[in-house]
Amino acid sequence: MERKLVNLVKGALQFICIAGFIMAISLPASAASIPIINYSFEDPAVSPGCWTTSINEWVITDGEGDRGAGVWRPTADQSSTAFVEGIPHGFQVGWSNGGDITQTLPANLTPGHRYTLSVWIGGRPGFSGIDYAFILAGDSTLISQQTGENYPNTWSMVTITYTSLPGDGNAGKPLAIKLINTEGGQLNFDKVTLDEVFVLTCTGFLPPFDKPLTLKKKDKRAIPVKMVLHDLFGNIITDADITPPVINVTYGSSETILGYDADLVPPGLSDNGNAFRYDPLGQVWIINLATKQFTAQGLYTVTVKPGDDSYVIEGCSQTFTRLP
Repeated sequence: MERKLVNLVKGALQFICIAGFIMAISLPASAASIPIINYSFEDPAVSPGCWTTSINEWVITDGEGDRGAGVWRPTADQSSTAFVEGIPHGFQVGWSNGGDITQTLPANLTPGHRYTLSVWIGGRPGFSGIDYAFILAGDSTLISQQTGENYPNTWSMVTITYTSLPGDGNAGKPLAIKLINTEGGQLNFDKVTLDEVFVLTCTGFLPPFDKPLTLKKKDKRAIPVKMVLHDLFGNIITDADITPPVINVTYGSSETILGYDADLVPPGLSDNGNAFRYDPLGQVWIINLATKQFTAQGLYTVTVKPGDDSYVIEGCSQTFTRLP
């Protein structure tokens, strides 16, 4: 998209305030699994009301001076009259009047993993509907992009997700983030985070819970819930690879799905807690799900959830119905 050169005066920020700099602070990333240095644009730290035309640890391209980018620390009155209230993190934001903001990260693209980039974008009063793009790139190669327009007088979190599959041509390249102002006019950015998770697939549930089940009103037997986990390369995942996943049961409605009365186990063989255990002989994950606590008539949906936030699981869900 051709960039529009906008003769933009930055409201109350008609001066840079270089002399107003205070001690620079290099912040670590937030809860994101991949560190992003200066992820909320607090460095260089400036006095209230001041701004810069540079951003430590970020590279600014395709714009200079007032048409470039930098950091800005709004004052209290600017937060209500010339800026969007409720900065997502810290006291400063990144601004762009046409400049692009890029950082190459100290992590490489790894197949079998999923990456989620989140960026908060703010719209100053009078500067809404400005086109932006957020890019997650392997080195200089685009792997995922999200485009849109900023909203007036608010902050919005925008995310993009990329799953690196086996054979990914960008594997091993350094990851990079690029925040793009495709139009000109001011965009404000804050709290840039990047999460990386291990992607697993689930085969199952295996018999006897491979089809919907029907439980009579007073039936307290446990359901053997079994599954096999693989990574995206097809390798079997064991308890040496991950924190054990957990079972999740939700009550849907009074709907009835008639299933079959399978080979369930006595209530006394129910597992305590909600974590799966790994059976190395059968190479399966299993939990004997107690049913005595699920007394309400209707439909229950059983799914598997990760045991921590380092991985995700795709697949594996089944239902059982408690009859009246």
